[in-house]
Amino acid sequence: PMTPDASSAIVSTGVYGYPLEAATAIAVREARHWLGSNALPERVIFCCFSVDAAEIYSAALATGS
Repeated sequence: PMTPDASSAIVSTGVYGYPLEAATAIAVREARHWLGSNALPERVIFCCFSVDAAEIYSAALATGS
């Protein structure tokens, strides 16, 4: 199991009716921007509560969106 600490951040999206694709694109873009400019966190964990969400995140991370 993954245990978050000061070197990790956990992001969850798509709750409260915000479109999952848009939320994912924003989350991935902003995480990449933050990681490129800051020492911590060293990694970001994207919490996906469905197979559909995991597939959308996988696609966004693969394409750089």
